[in-house]
Amino acid sequence: MKTVISVLTPDFPTVVIRQISRLTAIQISILALSGAIFNSVWLIPLWLVFEFSIRFFLGPKKSVMVLLSKQIFDYSISHFGSLAELKSIRPTRFAWFCGLSFSILGLIGAVTSLPLLTSISLSTLAVFSFLEASFGFCFACYLFGWAEHFGWISPDVCIDCKR
Repeated sequence: MKTVISVLTPDFPTVVIRQISRLTAIQISILALSGAIFNSVWLIPLWLVFEFSIRFFLGPKKSVMVLLSKQIFDYSISHFGSLAELKSIRPTRFAWFCGLSFSILGLIGAVTSLPLLTSISLSTLAVFSFLEASFGFCFACYLFGWAEHFGWISPDVCIDCKR
């Protein structure tokens, strides 16, 4: 049986599976778009803040949406034989931080009755998640690579970010 301490202990792998990231991005994109359209519902940005906080602070293994994506991916492996593509977790963690930031802005807009702030922040999150889900293009990971290129991040941090 897991204790509270073991559940709240951060657990970050060195790599993540790209397909699971894309499946999770589909879920995020749908939720963020729903939150942008129905911006009076504050539960959607609250859920997104919760999800991104779990991933950013505790790791992907404790996220409900990642666990659902993992179940779907495991099913596809067993039935269709697809192979896992791995990518570094460092730019992905930066992407989770960006998602957390947009979600917090959306929650602030929903709670303080600023529908334009909610719509803009969650629409931006929906667009970036859609790019990841549909085309495998992670905009935050792209920014992470440029930050490494300009020397703001050590080149040894990410093996996938070589420019």
